Amino acid sequence: MHRRLELLYRAQIDCLAVTSFSEALSFFMDSTRVLFDLQLSLKVPSDLRMSVVVRPWFKIPLCAEWRAFMNGGKLRGLSQYFTDLYFDGIENEKENIRERILAFYENTVRMSLDHVLSLRFQVGLSLTILG
Repeated sequence: MHRRLELLYRAQIDCLAVTSFSEALSFFMDSTRVLFDLQLSLKVPSDLRMSVVVRPWFKIPLCAEWRAFMNGGKLRGLSQYFTDLYFDGIENEKENIRERILAFYENTVRMSLDHVLSLRFQVGLSLTILG
């Protein structure tokens, strides 16, 4: 069962890769989440700026994706992105993973988010230790 779930997640992620602007625009136009976020940004005055970031597609191992939770400018929590999958080796590397993610947050992420440090939010991270 675990392997089937892992393959399902991988297939879902791979379906998100686009190769053209028209494909990306089609995803945006069909997304209820994008529509909600756009409507919210127009209705609620905020210091937050909505942006679209385009980057090359990287096939990241499922075991390397993490979710970091921030509040008041501090990293308050960390979890695997795929919490219902078990990955061999993570438990043995947990201290190394924690230290690397904390260092990345302090040296890279935090500086980029100075203007919103008083807010609560989450950030998706990938860490290539195991995969």
